[in-house]
Amino acid sequence: MDKLEKFILENRAQFDSVQPSSGLWERLNPANSVKRKGKSVTMVILYRAAAVILIFTLSYMLHEYIDFRKSKEYIISWSVYNQFPELKEAEIYYNQKVSARMKEIKPFFESNTILAVNVNSELAELDSIYSSLLADLNDNIANELIIEAMIMNYRMRLNILESLLSELKAEVKNNNNVGKDGISL
Repeated sequence: MDKLEKFILENRAQFDSVQPSSGLWERLNPANSVKRKGKSVTMVILYRAAAVILIFTLSYMLHEYIDFRKSKEYIISWSVYNQFPELKEAEIYYNQKVSARMKEIKPFFESNTILAVNVNSELAELDSIYSSLLADLNDNIANELIIEAMIMNYRMRLNILESLLSELKAEVKNNNNVGKDGISL
């Protein structure tokens, strides 16, 4: 027999003498617990409804903000392209080239998510710079220099993608030239 069991047997009378308070039975009464559960369920439902309304409101506001930004950029670009049609032609040309390179690179993204994140962040940064250049051009600030910077921005995108593509193709070629025993053929 262990110490705990011995202690319980020796002090059993003291354990049996303690009676629960009368308020305990009132709190355990099923009628009271249903009432209390009803209040808590109502509060949970209200909190959830408030959370849903808050989420919908915030998502609506975010959507409106994004639409506003897009429409503002569209208005800026429309007026700029009317003034500088050669810029629109260059943009179309480089967008086609960049899209073609991205299609070639996309299969490599499936096996290397870090590469995808890095490329997309670089392109997003260049997009941001391009948007600010477009806004500057709309403000008629040194038009020729800004147009050159915008075209250079597209060239940088294309150069990044072409360099990456050539590195990836070389890597695949090197991997294909290595035999099963790890010796280069």
